[in-house]
Amino acid sequence: MDQQTYVIRSSLPEVDRLSKEIKVGWDKAGLDKDTVFALYTALEEALVNAVKHGNKFDPGLSVEVRVGRQAGEVRVEVKDQGKGFDHTSIPDPRRHDVITKLSGKGVFMIKELMDEVSYLEGGTRIVMVKKIEPHTV
Repeated sequence: MDQQTYVIRSSLPEVDRLSKEIKVGWDKAGLDKDTVFALYTALEEALVNAVKHGNKFDPGLSVEVRVGRQAGEVRVEVKDQGKGFDHTSIPDPRRHDVITKLSGKGVFMIKELMDEVSYLEGGTRIVMVKKIEPHTV
């Protein structure tokens, strides 16, 4: 598996910079535009959640990102240094009492965009997998 590891400070400009940098790699790898869109959107959501909710914008804390490709899939892992959370406690954003809220839709969106999503280490690490055509890697 071809894998790269990145570490960023807990800031939104770092999220923007890194997500764009990784997207360029996916574009160069020849992934189709829908797959790149799904990967990029899920990565950015996971990074924002790690910085905002996990590390609470603490500049002394970092976020680690691992991106790997192999025949048939792209795997993305995002790990923060926060206290974690219970992903099952996030309400479905389609619920009537939640739908009008401006936040709280990232976890749902990630699950919709990716083929596999796992929260590990008490919610401080998310592993996301997107299936791809083997010949595109």
